[in-house]
Amino acid sequence: MVFLIESDAPEVTLIGTPTVDLEENIDSVSLRCRADANPPATVIWRRVGGNPSMTNKAPVASMGDIYSFQEILEFSPVTRKDSATYSCEAKNTIGTSNLITIPIDIKCKSQSSNLSMTFFLFPPRLPLVIASSIGRTSRERNSPKQIPLEFN
Repeated sequence: MVFLIESDAPEVTLIGTPTVDLEENIDSVSLRCRADANPPATVIWRRVGGNPSMTNKAPVASMGDIYSFQEILEFSPVTRKDSATYSCEAKNTIGTSNLITIPIDIKCKSQSSNLSMTFFLFPPRLPLVIASSIGRTSRERNSPKQIPLEFN
């Protein structure tokens, strides 16, 4: 009696691709790279761009840094540092799967800006000074930036 054991190079499927914009500190995302292979395969997640948040990475030319060997990547909640392009592939003794790539773009939570302008009117032919506190910290708002404008 002869038994045939079928061996296959891995094939990967990506599960959990976000279908909506991800908002920073609010949304969560879970990406699963499912490998179908015999013998079993090792999943490899890579990250290209952004600020890597893991410390145990080995650079790989043009494919990005190795980010994880886990099947599932979870970001809960997502933050700006999670913005990058991720790719997954799987390897076993028979071969390597195709590469699946997914960009993750995190939208920053919109912040309302306080716009306050103060006009100082001077006699004619002297500069008009506009003080603005747009996009400044509370400490900076106490000493607003002055922008001189001249009128003839």
